[in-house]
Amino acid sequence: MRMNVSTGPETAGLRPLSARSVVLSMLLAVHPPELPVKNLIRLVEPFGVGGSTLRAALSRMVAAGDLWRTDAVYGLSDRLLARQRRQDDAVHPRTRAWDGDWEMVVITVTGRGAAERAELRTRLTALRLAELREGV
Repeated sequence: MRMNVSTGPETAGLRPLSARSVVLSMLLAVHPPELPVKNLIRLVEPFGVGGSTLRAALSRMVAAGDLWRTDAVYGLSDRLLARQRRQDDAVHPRTRAWDGDWEMVVITVTGRGAAERAELRTRLTALRLAELREGV
């Protein structure tokens, strides 16, 4: 049995990533979120993205407002900077020392529609509250 044999996405039954997806993944992962073209070319190569494909994707992304360009450096737009901040917050959430107290929210109103219930669950989840048991 051969060890350390890498398999590409095609052998694993996966679709290859688009050049746009690879570039955004790279820029969302670095701080500050900007890279020179020469570094991007080197970083996207293992994903099967060639130089001309990368340059075309970068041009389209600048035109769409996803990236900005200065000389040979590309960076994330303000909209994508906000996405990077959300991702960073999710990876490194702010915490505080636990004082031993618990918080409980009991919702007693009936007759809410499905969309309203889903929105409430989303807001409670954002506050780090979770359902312990239905019908408390």
